[in-house]
Amino acid sequence: MMKEKYIRYIARAIVSVILLVILDYVLARKSTSFYTLISLLSQNGYSLTQGEIRSLEMLYGYNSNLFYSVSNYLISFFTGNWGYSIFYGRPVISLVLGALIRSLILIAGSLGISIPLILLITYLSIKYLGSFQDNFLNTILIILYSIPEVVIATLLFILLPPNIISPMLTLAVIELTFLYMFVRRNLTQLLVEHYNMIEFFVSLGLDGRIISKEILRLTVPLLLVAITYSISTSIPALIFVETVFNYPGIGYMMVQAINNSDYPLASGCFILFSIISIILNLIADVTNSKVDWRVK
Repeated sequence: MMKEKYIRYIARAIVSVILLVILDYVLARKSTSFYTLISLLSQNGYSLTQGEIRSLEMLYGYNSNLFYSVSNYLISFFTGNWGYSIFYGRPVISLVLGALIRSLILIAGSLGISIPLILLITYLSIKYLGSFQDNFLNTILIILYSIPEVVIATLLFILLPPNIISPMLTLAVIELTFLYMFVRRNLTQLLVEHYNMIEFFVSLGLDGRIISKEILRLTVPLLLVAITYSISTSIPALIFVETVFNYPGIGYMMVQAINNSDYPLASGCFILFSIISIILNLIADVTNSKVDWRVK
């Protein structure tokens, strides 16, 4: 039963990727004239050979029927041929993978900040549940959660010095608010489900700190699920954070590609963003089914 469920998760992710690539091709690739593409490449100082022109013509499916062109594009995509950047005159796959590595460094650094903080905040929320301290902390984080990511990024850009730590801190704040809201929303339900156990501990006269630690232990699976989902939600926030701080990651590259009318590069960034989100949601679903007995 569990294997069948995981197979369904994986099959759903694969189908989503294939449909995404087809949609990108039909909406974006077919909307750009082949001669416009060649002209833009030439204007940016990139001289195409006849072989490269034929390769691009085959990749984008010009002068062929839609079924053949989509099939050819899918094969090219999954073999690493994502076309050429108009602005840089280089293969799209090499550009987006280089930017992705820089973005992953940013995400890893932000998680290194947000995860210890959410562990501390969760412990304090359990220990002081319903107290003034808990309500004050809850109010502050709800306010932060309600502020758009671009506003948070702009404010911290003004307040923080220009270095790599600044975008990490900004992304960590965004991740922290999501983690807190996810954990807080599910913490009440968890306490209700384990009310009898907590009441039993209280009747035994156990110290409040021991009970708090036991409740914190019960929230560990919840935190694991929250962290996997938070990585997925931080992907869109990268666009705002990297653009505001001029950090050369995948989000910044996509914005620059759109500004430069670099359709192949913008499309490659969009597809890579979407594939990463699909994979992260797949990991989150599998993790959730593993650690949460309520998920059937």
